[in-house]
Formats: sequence, structure tokens, C-alpha cells
Amino acid sequence: MKTKWVIITAVVVTTLIITAAISLRTERDVTTRSEQAYNYYLSGVENMERLYNAEAIEYFESAVQLDSAFASAWANLGYLYKAMGRSEEGKLAAKRANNLSVDLPEKERLNITLLTAESLKDKEIFEAALELMLERYPREFEPHYYKASSLWGQGKLEEAIEEFKIALEINPNFALAYNSLGYIHAQLGFYDEAIVFLKKYIFIAPDQANPHDSLGEIYLMVGRYIDALEQFRQAIAVKPTLAVEPNNLGSAIYIHMARALKGVGKINDADEKLSKAEDLAVGSWKKREVLFERAWMYAGQKSYDQALLALDKADKLKSYDHYIALIRSNIYYELDNPSKLAEILEEDTKQLNADILKCLGGSGDITEEQIAEHLENCKYCETNKRHNDYIKVFAHLQADDYAEALKCLKSLKEKAVFSISKNWIQYLITKTYVEMEEYQLALKSVEPLLVVNPYNAELILLKAKALTHLGERESALKIVEDFIAASDNADPDWSKREEAIALRSEITDMALQ
Repeated sequence: MKTKWVIITAVVVTTLIITAAISLRTERDVTTRSEQAYNYYLSGVENMERLYNAEAIEYFESAVQLDSAFASAWANLGYLYKAMGRSEEGKLAAKRANNLSVDLPEKERLNITLLTAESLKDKEIFEAALELMLERYPREFEPHYYKASSLWGQGKLEEAIEEFKIALEINPNFALAYNSLGYIHAQLGFYDEAIVFLKKYIFIAPDQANPHDSLGEIYLMVGRYIDALEQFRQAIAVKPTLAVEPNNLGSAIYIHMARALKGVGKINDADEKLSKAEDLAVGSWKKREVLFERAWMYAGQKSYDQALLALDKADKLKSYDHYIALIRSNIYYELDNPSKLAEILEEDTKQLNADILKCLGGSGDITEEQIAEHLENCKYCETNKRHNDYIKVFAHLQADDYAEALKCLKSLKEKAVFSISKNWIQYLITKTYVEMEEYQLALKSVEPLLVVNPYNAELILLKAKALTHLGERESALKIVEDFIAASDNADPDWSKREEAIALRSEITDMALQ
């Protein structure tokens, strides 16, 4: 009988590029006729840099109420509305900012153009404005920070690091740059360096919640679950209103708490934290993120009906989502339902083709060359194509076509930029080797993952299974016994603990034969 498995939930590093949180506070580089509006603007920027977006919106809204022609305040509002899932309001505010900026000084006008380009989805204007700003103001902080954030968004991580360092040479106290450098180093797999940058972030901004949340996320990646939980608790302690008033930073912190609790087998507590995250979430995209987390957690517990219910709920918040299709495909693979899996793949492929066709603005036939070129330049469709490829992996595995599954996974890994994606793909490759009963390859494949996170339950049990089938039962038994002892405080029905206990019995029975 085919061994079934569940994808490890990748710690999705939801790294909002904070190009909006830029303002020189020593000189007035924004234009307003109202002193009080300017003071509101400064408070808005300060809260924005702290990722207290709800408060920032209130300040910027107060600024434009006092001065309806305050273009920079409208630009920040456009960015924040978009970040909070209020896309249409974001577009309107961005357009208003651009219209009001025509007669402003060049530097302020360029800042507004760069800030609003994302909301208006105008890549060419952004690039032209950035080039001009770098040419005219090479020793100013803003253009280098914009460029660094843009490079990061394009997946050019090493180049982004160098640009962030230039920005920090100009303004060494801009805390969010340390946050960005921490995440980028983690995305490159340099976790120790990431921790150093995020500790600097905490040092510079000790009264802010986000530095603690960010450090906690890196601890999650390396399996330091208890340390992560402590950082998340400190984040809430620094800003208690994050646990009370609807806001996405608070929601994110509780999602991260749930991941840490899941890592130590406290599923019931994790479920409670996700309920809190859902209550705090603002905007459909954030509510969907909570539901995705629930679906992965329930699937990991083999509570597939609950996982599917969470996805059904997420479906109602958006017409179609390729990521939901990916999670569903994993679940139906686990349930050994090839017809449903085939249905998901067919529908997702149809939707992907429609996405590409819409982006190209055409109808009828589109060549493979056009599609390939489009995927190189459109992050949205490229991401959806990647999700579609993962669904194909499950379809190949369902058909016992391991060669095609491995081919697809290795192709995905070659294209992956972030270490967390590469590690996830490597995990899938390891699981495929186990299904093929290629245990030596599975053991070799899992070892580098355990170097990154030696406390991950899935990886520990994978290694123990491989050793068991390779005849190294004493080593396997020790790994299992150590895991069972370490998970003594986990929920009794934690699926990984139950799996470990069953494996211990299997190894013991083998020894008696």
C-alpha cells in the first residue's frame, strides 16, 4: 500500500516591502499648508515604520482632512489601503496623490511616483522614476531603499543586500532596513546572519512589536520553537493593543504563535491562536491566510474534513485561488482520490491559461514562446504556474510515476530563489524517495534539512523510517525514543507522536523476529 504524506507548511515569510515608510524627519520634504496636517503626517510615517498600519491610516486620514491637497499623505494612504486589502481605495488615493503632485518639488514628486506606482501597477513609470531619482539624488537614503526593495521583490537577493547596505550607510538608524536584511539572509539560508540583523533591529527599536515577531519567525525556521514563542509574547507585551483591536500585525503574530505551538505538538493551543488571528485579521487576504494555516494544520493531523471546510471558507473570500487548489490536491492525494485530484489539476490548468491570456490582453491562440516570456516577467502568473506544477507532482505520485514527479520537483528546485522553498521541495523529494523505497537516497536527502531544523518532527521521523528500512534499527530506535521523550508535553493525539509510538512498536517487533 502506498505510503501517504503531508507537505510541511513552509513558514511563509510574508515580507511586505515597506517602501512607503520613508521620510526625512530633519527637514520638511513634503508640502502642506497646514502645520497640524504635517504633524499628523509625521505620526503616520512613524506608525507606518512600526507596521502599526491601522494607526498610520488614521493619522494620514486626519492629515488630508485638514489639507485635502496634501499629496504625500494621499500617497501613503494609497499604499496603506492596498496593504490592508482595500485595493480600490488604494488606487483612488494613489491617483489623487499623482494628480496633486504635478507642481511639487521634484524630489517629493518622484517619491510620490515611486510610492504610488505599485498601487497603480505601473512598473515602467516606477523604473523610470527610480532611475531619475538615483541619478539626481545618489547620496539620499530614499532611492537606494526603493531600489533595494525592488530588487528584493524581483528575487535578486544578493543585489538587494548590497543596496540595503548603501541605504544604511546613509541612514544607519532606519530600523526596517535591518528587518529586510534579516529576512533576505534567511531567504538565502544564512540563518545565523539573519538572527544577528534582527537582534540589531530589536536594539534600535526596542519599543516596537515587529522586531520581536521577525526574530521569532527566523527561530521558527530553525526549529527554536520555544525561543520563537517567547519573541511573539514579547511582541504582544510591547504593544498590547495588537491582541485586542483588529490589525494585521497582531493577526500575523498569532499565526506565528500557532506555527510554533504546532511545532511542539500543542495542536489545541495552536487552534486557539488561529481563532485569535482570525478575529484580528483585517481584509479578506489576511483572513484567507489564517484559513490556509488551519487547513495545513488539520491536514497534518489527518483531519481532512476539517481541512477541506477551512478551504471552502477561504474559497468564499476569493473567486479562484491556485494556492487553495494546491492544498486541496495534497489532501486528496492523502485520501487516495485520483479522480478528484485529476479534476483539480484540470480546473487549475484551465484557470492558469485564462490568467495568462488575460494578462497578455489577447484572445485565441498564444504561442509557447509568448507564454514563457510572460512568465519571466509576471510574478503573479509565475507563482500560479509554480502552484500548478506542485499539483502535477501529486498527480504523478498518485499514478506511481515517480520519475516524472522527481523531474518536476528538481525543475522547481532549480528555479526556486528562497531557501525555504528549496527546503520544502527537498522535503518533497525525500518523501518521494521513501515512496520509491529508495531509503539510502531518502537518508541522504533528509540530512541537510535536519542541519537547518534538527527539531522538525516530520524530518526526524523520516530519518528514523529510512534507518529502519536500511537495517540500522538501533539508531532508528534511539531517534524515535528521544523524540517521544521530547514530545512528552505534546497533545496525546498529536499525529507525529502517535506515528513515533507506532514506529517504535514496529522496530521492537522486528527485533523480536
